[in-house]
Amino acid sequence: LHLADCYELPPEVLTTSSVRSFARSQDQHDPLVRTIARLREDVSCAVALLPLCATHPFNMIRVLQLGGIHSLLALLADSSSLAERRGEAMEELSDAEISAMVLMVLCASSAIRRFLVSQGIFELLAVAVRYPSSSRQLQIFCALLVRLLRDPEHRPQQLGQPLAEQLGDLLQRPDATLSAQAVAAASAALSP
Repeated sequence: LHLADCYELPPEVLTTSSVRSFARSQDQHDPLVRTIARLREDVSCAVALLPLCATHPFNMIRVLQLGGIHSLLALLADSSSLAERRGEAMEELSDAEISAMVLMVLCASSAIRRFLVSQGIFELLAVAVRYPSSSRQLQIFCALLVRLLRDPEHRPQQLGQPLAEQLGDLLQRPDATLSAQAVAAASAALSP
């Protein structure tokens, strides 16, 4: 158990207006503050959060309090980044895929997991898993789902059964591009 996992931010400091106000009051030369401020314009900055968070255990809490998780969640929820992009090489990761992978790493913090659950990430992932634009996207979203479901207290009670059935339907598809292992792991994680 990390010391940062014992630290809990009250919900009122995690509202969008509170995190924006807090971020504006911080030293704008701080690398963490600068990186988070640029997240929405340049999703590649999300990857820069990882080494910054690794330098100190409370940096994950700072990312949460500065609005970094809010921005990653917004990029993940952006319907234009979830939709299949025509004319672009499929080797390039979408904003939603990058956000999901960074969130997967940052979910090591229980405070971040609690925040994501409070923001309805399971509902968002249910839609993303149901309508993936590629097998890679399905694998990434299923991996994030499995990571979030490791904590029994975070399991969605009302969403669990429909999502498990949805994942079962994906396993039945004849489409060979779907990753059966990722879907099976997510489905198993939903079972009690």
